[in-house]
Amino acid sequence: MERLATVPAAGLISTKDKRAALDLVLKSNTFSRADQLRSFLRFIGEMELEGKADEITEYLIAVKALGRTNDFSALEDSSVRVMARSLRQKLEEFYFHERPEAEIRIELAKGSYHPRFVRVEREPAPAPEAQAPETPFPAPRLLTSTLIAFAAGLIVAAVAVFFLTRNTAAAAVDSIVREAWGPIARPDANILIAVGNPLHMIFHPFPVVLPPGLQSYPAPAESYEYYRRHRPLPADAKLTLQTVDNAASMGHVLGIVTAVKLLNSVGASYQILPERTAPLVSFRGRNVLLIGSPEDSLAVSTLLQNMPFTVDFDPTLRDLVVRDRRNNKVYAPKRDDTGHYSEVYGLITISPTEGNMDGSRRRIIFSGITSVGCNAAVDFMTSPQDLHSFLDRIKAEGYRSFPVNYQIVVRATTTPDFLLTTTDYEAHAIIDKATSK
Repeated sequence: MERLATVPAAGLISTKDKRAALDLVLKSNTFSRADQLRSFLRFIGEMELEGKADEITEYLIAVKALGRTNDFSALEDSSVRVMARSLRQKLEEFYFHERPEAEIRIELAKGSYHPRFVRVEREPAPAPEAQAPETPFPAPRLLTSTLIAFAAGLIVAAVAVFFLTRNTAAAAVDSIVREAWGPIARPDANILIAVGNPLHMIFHPFPVVLPPGLQSYPAPAESYEYYRRHRPLPADAKLTLQTVDNAASMGHVLGIVTAVKLLNSVGASYQILPERTAPLVSFRGRNVLLIGSPEDSLAVSTLLQNMPFTVDFDPTLRDLVVRDRRNNKVYAPKRDDTGHYSEVYGLITISPTEGNMDGSRRRIIFSGITSVGCNAAVDFMTSPQDLHSFLDRIKAEGYRSFPVNYQIVVRATTTPDFLLTTTDYEAHAIIDKATSK
């Protein structure tokens, strides 16, 4: 097996090789039906080849590549940011599925419009005898976190993504991200990442023996047909149901992966725990990232009780909403023709932790409508472009920098299978105005 590591060796890659790498992507099957993404990539690629990468702006991409009019405003139109996110994902898809053997690749770092041409180095994996037995993690210098797996399938997937991304060349963390995250984005942060767990039931197709105190229940007859559509089931099998409180939703896992990539980039240590083993009292005096929805997290529902924005159930709409308590305005999700969510909202809440009102320890709550809302909240807080736009917005209101205590509502679009596609600013509330002006 080989390990792949991309090395940003711009000085070692000729213009001819860069152009060949660009043409390979533009003529690929992956991009064959993505006209705007091809136009976007062609424009920024040519600018880089001409030595004009520093001149690339959101406005130029909108007007020169995407056909927007000359009065384009990035504050009113997020199409470039949306397309950049799509382009980044499409490039990853191309190199993973269509051309995994490509030696020179194009990368678009998150929060940047400057393409990077990188050379893939293939290193043979260490021989089995050279690997330390019973050591599932890399050396402590490379991984300073304590990762506790609590949602076996999904967290294993998150760890796998983490290891894969750790082998790529890490881009420098934008200063505005460090500013927004404050004491959490420091090597000495020692962060607790607490994750809310939805209460649910899982199917067992076999009569498994459960630990004392746990009970199984017969599955309803109509569930057999559903189960067989998704999983193999012997004809004589008897489905049972068991209550579970130690799993994590996919959006929460993806949010964790995004946050962990940032923390690794700044060299911060952290531990990941399910909220049931890291209750609210354990937050005191610590840097904390709390990920979860109020219906899945006692800590989130408690900490949002006195905040301007919260996530709650609206009986009139019969749906979860983000509610502004100041004026009772609601930010309601949208559904497609099939009844699945197509647009939801995420909620970011930033405040000092109890016992550290001087701001030396910070708590960030990533919440929202469904786990996609939580994922969108993390996505926004790790995007330099989104943070720059937000800072410009509050500076226009008279604030010098990021406040100590504030909330941001973000709007997110999602696929029917609960995967995040876009994230945009929607509203905000600054709570600690006295120390923010």
